[in-house]
Parts: sequence; structure tokens; C-alpha cells
Amino acid sequence: DWITLGFRMALARAPSEAELRMSLAFLESQINSRMARKISEPAGDLRCQALADFCQGLFSLNEFIYVD
Repeated sequence: DWITLGFRMALARAPSEAELRMSLAFLESQINSRMARKISEPAGDLRCQALADFCQGLFSLNEFIYVD
């Protein structure tokens, strides 16, 4: 799925169960928020925008920014 792929590409690991749950909740929240603001937006575009927000979040993680 997209969440696991994002974690693997950005952090070179799979998400934990907690990270997976939080990521799914984040994506759902982003889609719902965008739907409330842009009623005429196609559903596919909303998902793409939510995924872009999710990826930006991954790139903001300390785990991505700082290499051990």
C-alpha cells in the first residue's frame, strides 16, 4: 500500500502497527478536510493531495533528516 511504500522509500523500513494506524487516520483526516473545503474536487485528486501531505510529513521526520 501507499503508506508502507512511503515509509520504505523515505526511511528504508516498514511502518510499525502504530505508525500505520496513525498514517491511515492522517490520510482520512486530510481527505475529509479537503472534501469540506472543495466540494467539486474529484475524489482521486483529494487522495493524491492527502498522499502528498503524508509524504511531506515523512520528509519532516527526524529519522529522515538525521542519519545515524
